[in-house]
Amino acid sequence: MKLEMLLIFVIQIPGLYGDYMVTSTAHIGDAVTIERDLAKLLKDYVKQEEERLERINKMADEFENHAKNALADNSLNHENPVTAFQLIRKFTSGWEKNVSPVINNNTWDDMFQRFKKDRFEFPTFVDLRGAARGLNRLQSTYDLDMSQVANGNLSGFKSHVLTEDECFELCVIADHDSDALYTLLWMEQALNKRKNNTEKPGECTDKRCADIMSYMASSYKDMEDIPSALEMTNEILNIDPNNEKALRDKTFFKGLLESQNRKKKLSKREILERNDHNRVSNFSSSCRGEKLESLKDQEKFYTCRYVTNNDPLLILQPAKEETMQLNPLVVVYHDVVREREIDTIKRLGKPSLMVAEFQIDDNNGYMADDETRCSKSGWLDDPFTETPEIMYRIQAITGLSQYGFDGLQVGNYGLGGHYNVHGDYTNQPDDNGLFFEGRGNRVATFMLYLTDVEAGGATVFPEKRLLVYPKKGSAVFWYNLFKNGTGIFDTIHGACPVLIGDKWVGNVWIHSNGQEFKRPCGLNQWE
Repeated sequence: MKLEMLLIFVIQIPGLYGDYMVTSTAHIGDAVTIERDLAKLLKDYVKQEEERLERINKMADEFENHAKNALADNSLNHENPVTAFQLIRKFTSGWEKNVSPVINNNTWDDMFQRFKKDRFEFPTFVDLRGAARGLNRLQSTYDLDMSQVANGNLSGFKSHVLTEDECFELCVIADHDSDALYTLLWMEQALNKRKNNTEKPGECTDKRCADIMSYMASSYKDMEDIPSALEMTNEILNIDPNNEKALRDKTFFKGLLESQNRKKKLSKREILERNDHNRVSNFSSSCRGEKLESLKDQEKFYTCRYVTNNDPLLILQPAKEETMQLNPLVVVYHDVVREREIDTIKRLGKPSLMVAEFQIDDNNGYMADDETRCSKSGWLDDPFTETPEIMYRIQAITGLSQYGFDGLQVGNYGLGGHYNVHGDYTNQPDDNGLFFEGRGNRVATFMLYLTDVEAGGATVFPEKRLLVYPKKGSAVFWYNLFKNGTGIFDTIHGACPVLIGDKWVGNVWIHSNGQEFKRPCGLNQWE
């Protein structure tokens, strides 16, 4: 700014003296003085730029070393959700706070715009919020110890340690989402880290501590744990006796506590569980492997076999069938997709990946992003042309007609994705007589697993407490409809969040078209 003002001043000199500079040698002498001062200012500017460039060079070295270490240590790669959150944060709030002020000038802007165009778009704050929600989803689904997550232990997997600022930011995002439980849980971690970083470990008596406690008190209040809210407010007043908000809150909480004492008191655990509905759901408990049903007596007869279905395509290389469940039938086929076919599907499907959407207006067909999912999906335009061997193999294995195949949908799951349980049928009443919203008259689903997943990511059937873990090259198959066209409610399914790894799938939905003679109606209405 100083340089710009000085240049404007130099340009305007002739006007200041009523005419041109050359009309007076005295004025020329003044110009020499200005030139001297300008030279000094330019040197100061160069010195500042050199210092700024040195800082940029140090940042570049830090980025280079961090990337080198991350690439060398597979446990700290982008498939680790904590690492993914930290990486996204680095390029959002971290970039805005630490990097942008140093490199923000016209020269950099031009270069950066070319860089973005040639390379990629940086993550946005929408991505940051999604990453935070993903971490919360993982904690909720797998009942992770939040303290261990914050300190680099992701259910036995090594990850980066979260800083106090990162825990605080996770809390702020949760508070923005009106999620009192995770606002509290992350602030507890931020407070613990703050206490450990003070001159007297275990004590926390500065303004930052009061700010953290204020979030915690508000979360306790939202969770109707008024005694804890009042206790936290008193701690704030011990730090800052004149804190106006805390003084008001103390009076308010005392009034709430008097009315609450007339009600049945809840334990701390009951309060947490009541505010975390997902933890007690069938979906989450199934993902954690709790109370899983076995095949019981059925497994005494068979679980694995080779099948040909009398199809010439399977005579020399039968399908490897593993029965996971008989009622309803859920079968895993091993070694269905070859390595080169997997590469082809991922290569062709990746450009079309888009965020999952759902219909928000039945009449007009308006669509919106589905925030319950953390995944992207796309379609192969003509799978029989692009991947003919796979399509014919699926037809031979299932015994169903290719004319009912609803293309090949490729899916890739993001951080903590995804969180959706659905059925692939319509017109199925639930226990209350309401109809379950499904996905059309899809007779069956054939899901290809295109990657292994190190932890999490199973396909879950919560009504039957059945888990099917992804295995690269295998596929899981089930019927969505009885032979009479009625939906099989027990095939409601979902994808457990991916804890560690990269999950790719390929879905082939098989419609009723062309299946009249392949799967005719049976004598029993529930076949």
